[in-house]
Amino acid sequence: MDIILLTKDDIIKNLLKKKYKEILPKLNIEICDLCEKNLLIDKIEKYKMIIADIDYETELKTEIYKTFKGRKEFLFITDREYESFISLLLEDKINNIYPKRLIIEDYRTSGLLITNIYKGKIFGIKNYIKTPVYFETIPINYSTEIKKISIKTEFLFSNLPRDKLLQLKLAFYEITSNVFYHSNAIKKGTQAYIEEPIFITFAEDTEKIIFSVEDRKGTLDKSTVLYWLEKRINKDPDMPAEHGRGFLLMKNIVDNLIINIESKKRTEFIAIFYKYNYLGEKSLLIHQK
Repeated sequence: MDIILLTKDDIIKNLLKKKYKEILPKLNIEICDLCEKNLLIDKIEKYKMIIADIDYETELKTEIYKTFKGRKEFLFITDREYESFISLLLEDKINNIYPKRLIIEDYRTSGLLITNIYKGKIFGIKNYIKTPVYFETIPINYSTEIKKISIKTEFLFSNLPRDKLLQLKLAFYEITSNVFYHSNAIKKGTQAYIEEPIFITFAEDTEKIIFSVEDRKGTLDKSTVLYWLEKRINKDPDMPAEHGRGFLLMKNIVDNLIINIESKKRTEFIAIFYKYNYLGEKSLLIHQK
């Protein structure tokens, strides 16, 4: 069997029954209102992926994750703020959290995300955009190239509203700088050359602009990102001034941010900005192999 959705949310149930059935014709999604724990666990055994609404019976959902972690693919969904789940994420009681608002508003990208998680194909910007009107990959060896490409975004995406363009430009500079310097253990801000480049890819379709930044080192760790995010969110007074600032900034300005990590091999940041005025909770998903 393919996917089971655990929710009591009628809007999400109706969307998955109708709209998502159209855009995911090759995947069978069964919708299940929650029942007695042991019966539910027996039922889940048949499925490869669980989409779990964490807004209902949170403790049961975390028990299900604990039972099937490593054997099933999971996507937890919510109407609440990301900050509400930082402790559960840090303690690995859930593996990720995705806003229901994006399931409702951006069913195309959400459908691709579900498919990617189901198939285990989380890497690659092409898996998140199917009919781009623009697509370009640029290798970066010199730190000075980061600023030049950042300026280039103003011309590439000049049709964006000014405030959205500034957010994209800021996110691009922050993410690319972090990947360039930290993956190569170089002090941030210094002029530097790296023998093995990082790779920038831009893509655009009628609804969104995406960029990805990839290194071939894989030195970032999911627990590190969550640790510093938790410190920033809870305003730890003992935290060094710069630690975690970049992660929180990325999370707060990128509409839909995905961090893919293959330990000791590669790290990929995928940043999605919508052309329309998305006002819902920003999304941050971190996948680590």
